[in-house]
Amino acid sequence: TVSVLYWQDMSADAANGDGKRGGAIRALGARLRARGKSNGMRYNPFGLFEMKVVGIEPDPVEPEKLFNDCVYTHVATGASVRMFERREVSGTTVSDIRTAHTDGIDNTGNFHWPTEEILAHSLLAGALADSSDGSPCILELGAGASLCGLLVRAAHPRARVIITDGNRGVVDVAARNAARIFGTEQPPAGQDQLLTAAEFERRRMMVAQLLWHRADAVLDACPWILDEVDSIVAADCLFFDQYHADLKGLLCRFLRHERPAERPPCVVSLFAPTRGTTMQRFVDMLRDEPDLTVTVTAEYDAHIAAVHARLSEAGDPEYVPDRHFPLHITVSRNAASATHADTETDAVNVPGS
Repeated sequence: TVSVLYWQDMSADAANGDGKRGGAIRALGARLRARGKSNGMRYNPFGLFEMKVVGIEPDPVEPEKLFNDCVYTHVATGASVRMFERREVSGTTVSDIRTAHTDGIDNTGNFHWPTEEILAHSLLAGALADSSDGSPCILELGAGASLCGLLVRAAHPRARVIITDGNRGVVDVAARNAARIFGTEQPPAGQDQLLTAAEFERRRMMVAQLLWHRADAVLDACPWILDEVDSIVAADCLFFDQYHADLKGLLCRFLRHERPAERPPCVVSLFAPTRGTTMQRFVDMLRDEPDLTVTVTAEYDAHIAAVHARLSEAGDPEYVPDRHFPLHITVSRNAASATHADTETDAVNVPGS
């Protein structure tokens, strides 16, 4: 896509130390954001949240970066959270490009994506509301500023949440949000505050950079994570094929980890639109693992299904299911395979495949 080529081009400039193209970077960034709006990439017809901007704040380190001070309210439960989100009009800066080049991850997590709302809704109105576990531990991958993780922690005080993203700048925004909402200590920009198991149990929240191809660094520093995480969640994180193998490896490490006897097996819950064949290709990669049970469904929420059906039948030109309607992917380790490693399963069911 144009946006992928944009990030590759600008990252090359950063690698070459080209500091003369700041204006060009910002101008191209503005055109791409306008293109994103015009082609409806973030069109959101489901009405799961109400959002109100109550102020505008500059970044404490780079004041040219402006953030909306937003209040999001979940319509079904009334749960709300106040958080900072990057203003699109503030543009992409040279430091954004350099951070993306260093981390290998762009900063799209700075901006709000509709699938994040669906993930948050599914937890608030479904999985957590129905959970018999009083203090579930949730790891969010590719969280961005983390509407989902912040809301879950605010609405369910006993829940324990680990918010992660690959982009350093995005992680700093999530940490800033967590510090303001929950009164946790905010580490200096560019640094993580990796907690011990006891500290995490007390705070019930941790924000950290997690690069999927370097996940061992975080897991080695915090080995308790493998024992504690009950579910891994992510929203719209499958659109870059080059990250699929690393994501699969990370998920498999958690799913195959032998947890303490009193803890249930870890499960994975992903929401992703099809985006051409990218989602299908990731599901096919998971299907190659005989010890995993994978399901894919479009029938995960009555309200969302009804809106999807209505817009599809009406032929709404703004609504493109390939971009706007995420499917729900769940992954778990097959119980029989956990006991008999040679047992094979074939449990993938992809609608339309």
